[in-house]
Amino acid sequence: MLPFRDKGLRGQLLYGAHKRIGAGSSGEQERCSGFTLIELLIAVAIGSIIIAALYATFFSVIGAGSGVSERLESRIAAGRFLDRFSRDIEGAFYNSAVVSTGLYGTILGPGSEMVTTTFTYPVVSESGPTSDLVRVRYHLEEASGSSLYPADAGYSGNAGGAYAIYRESSNPYLGEKFDVEVIDSIESMKIGYLSGGVWTGVWDSERYSGLPDAVRVEILLGDGERLSGIYRTRIR
Repeated sequence: MLPFRDKGLRGQLLYGAHKRIGAGSSGEQERCSGFTLIELLIAVAIGSIIIAALYATFFSVIGAGSGVSERLESRIAAGRFLDRFSRDIEGAFYNSAVVSTGLYGTILGPGSEMVTTTFTYPVVSESGPTSDLVRVRYHLEEASGSSLYPADAGYSGNAGGAYAIYRESSNPYLGEKFDVEVIDSIESMKIGYLSGGVWTGVWDSERYSGLPDAVRVEILLGDGERLSGIYRTRIR
């Protein structure tokens, strides 16, 4: 009878252990069957924060890239302007016996205006002869396109606004003009003239009987950077 009792006891023990294990597994399944509302809300909040951070970072990178591209284009345009200006100064020509030659510069408002005759690429015309002696005028205009130099010689400025530099070329004998924008979005353009070791802001070839020794130009870009160059006249 003892073995039977042992077997019965062993069976009861195994049955009780199995029951306890089954109850524990059922409880764990109930606890792991899904997320609570609080857990979902926390997950959504964390996801929203991450997406917002990525969104802000993406557009800040795009904006920075756009700003760098604009500044690069501005520097390239400024370099082209300085190169063109230097060639016009180096080719400047004045002869009192030749009509409409010389260099003349004035100061008005935020910028300077300069007119000179220079040996450069000719202005082709179907109605008259072509010459490599070209009359060039550098001047400022407001971003809207209205000139800073009205007919009555008064100044009409664009305070704190953006300007553009224009290069007007013409045949000094026929008067046909071609006005081209060389750089925009600048704050000012200043031109100075060297004679006898002294810089001045104005020049008149007829008054001084010749050309200046050198010409200095300085432009202030829209982002506050200044670019300048000094160029010598070569033709005497």
